[in-house]
Amino acid sequence: MPAELAKLTASDGAADDQFGLSVGLSGNTAIVGAHMDDDNGVNSGSAYLFDVTSGSQLAKLTPSDGATYDTFGISVALSGNLAIVGAYGDDVNGVPDDEDGVVFLDPLIPGSAARVQVDMQSPSGLGRLETWIDWQADGNWNQAIDRVFTSVPLSVRTAWWPGPMIASWAARIWVPPPAVRATPLRSM
Repeated sequence: MPAELAKLTASDGAADDQFGLSVGLSGNTAIVGAHMDDDNGVNSGSAYLFDVTSGSQLAKLTPSDGATYDTFGISVALSGNLAIVGAYGDDVNGVPDDEDGVVFLDPLIPGSAARVQVDMQSPSGLGRLETWIDWQADGNWNQAIDRVFTSVPLSVRTAWWPGPMIASWAARIWVPPPAVRATPLRSM
């Protein structure tokens, strides 16, 4: 049976940081995510580097533009001296509430229906869904066949929650027969 080399603990760890939910290893170095760490605001997140042979913390990683609900550290990976850290809640270029998405629950097979899940995160609880799929894979997103959802109003009906309101909806879409398999998705 393998022996424990060292116990890895964050030097500034706090309750509910979710330290250790995501981990990575390369050689004798480990990266450990703590996506609910609060250094740059509530659940802004962080990641830690450790020497696994000694358990010594080598560094704490936080983004220079970290903000509330970024969840930096929700996913981590390490290869040699390169680390990559996911931040699911980070807002792109200052655009708020861009953590939304469309997830395909079924394969997109031309001439058949597919289930999709629409996720929305919004401080106000209100949103609008616009989704295109380039079914012909021709780079032209302006064809009527490519519009999947057009100005669909979405709202979250939930009790007060300390942070963004999050909701999911299930829907079905029709995959047109001329669709090319493995087409990219663009959603806003």
